[in-house]
Amino acid sequence: MTAAFYHVGLIVENLQEAMDELSQSVGLHWEEPHDSQYGSSRIRVTMSIEGPPFIELIQGEPGGLWDTSQGSRMDHIGYWAEDLEGEKQRLSAAGMVLDFDSADYGFGTRGSVFSYHRSPKTGLRIELIGLARVAAMFARRGLPSPAEASTSNATPKTTS
Repeated sequence: MTAAFYHVGLIVENLQEAMDELSQSVGLHWEEPHDSQYGSSRIRVTMSIEGPPFIELIQGEPGGLWDTSQGSRMDHIGYWAEDLEGEKQRLSAAGMVLDFDSADYGFGTRGSVFSYHRSPKTGLRIELIGLARVAAMFARRGLPSPAEASTSNATPKTTS
């Protein structure tokens, strides 16, 4: 089973203001933001150029899957996985409830599926992303495929 941490996801109320703040304070640079929609939930997303680990900013809407009604906050940590279904089952067996599955919205070809699982102890979500999707992002940045990198600390650990 291979999975590895590669990003932190933040929910923000104003994407441009968050990008500006993190650019000025810690020198991050950003991909061009893009819009996505999952059912009735619309989001605007960008990812830092610097990384891994990358910083992902998501501007959601109040009441949506990436709810902003509670203000800006840390939302999730992202892992890529070679065996997405196996990792989903492993997290579920560890007590992490499936919170969102992109397959439910018609995504799912060539490893582009992703899912969120909520930790009952921290409230943090873990996002699992198919290796093909992450490898394409790494390639755009001129980085080697994450599968080629060392995975000595790759598998998210769970304790009882």
